[in-house]
Amino acid sequence: MKKLILILLVLGSVSQALAGEAYGLMMIVKGQVQVAKLRAEPTGAKVGTKVYPQDTIITGKDSRAKIVMSDRNIINVLPETKLRIDQYISELKEKNVRLSLIEGKVRNNVEQKYDNNENRFEIKTPSAVVGVRGTQFVTSYKRATNVTAVTTFRGEVIFRGLDALSNKQTEAVMVRRGETSENFDGKQPGTPVKMNPVEFKRVDKDTAVRKEDRPLDPMQAGPPKNDIGQIIAIKDRNDNLLGDSAKNIISKPAQVNIIIER
Repeated sequence: MKKLILILLVLGSVSQALAGEAYGLMMIVKGQVQVAKLRAEPTGAKVGTKVYPQDTIITGKDSRAKIVMSDRNIINVLPETKLRIDQYISELKEKNVRLSLIEGKVRNNVEQKYDNNENRFEIKTPSAVVGVRGTQFVTSYKRATNVTAVTTFRGEVIFRGLDALSNKQTEAVMVRRGETSENFDGKQPGTPVKMNPVEFKRVDKDTAVRKEDRPLDPMQAGPPKNDIGQIIAIKDRNDNLLGDSAKNIISKPAQVNIIIER
């Protein structure tokens, strides 16, 4: 009985430790960037700020942030954007990412492979659903016009319209490298259009958050290397720390319902 109590205490402690782990790290911050916790007021972000599921990242005018996630996926949050991380599960047996783009523009560099069946990487806006297998792409949403647009830099993106009232999705449109497409008010996206090389390069450059965008404040020269290593090592440590039976006992990250905002 004492052994059982000890095991439960150990598992409870590990569960609390895992629940408090960060899933991403702000690597570059420029201008006014804030992070809002669930049901909490936004607070200012800086290089080294840790990001968790259910956090909302908010950028002001001429502001942007680059977030490196524990699985090496990169989220570039561009100016005047509000992005919510609804779910971020990256384990050996399960990879599921749900992001809500409430307004603005975000560029994702997705290094992991997703099959869009059991393993998904999706971005939802009030008018569309964007899914990927492993690629680089930009998603934008304009609240005033209810228009979602997608531009793909590498790989291909699955783009569907989404009716906010019925939550029904349209047939998919495949947006491949060098192509762009948009949809209006939840309707099926338009046929992807090939961008001319000059415009393609301009959009690629404008949406990448680079090191030169980092503030010159020496106090924000960057997070300690150990922090970066800890963030990237989270998945490996979680996979190896416990056996399968213990993993079944410990709760996985919460499955958060997507709330469509208009």
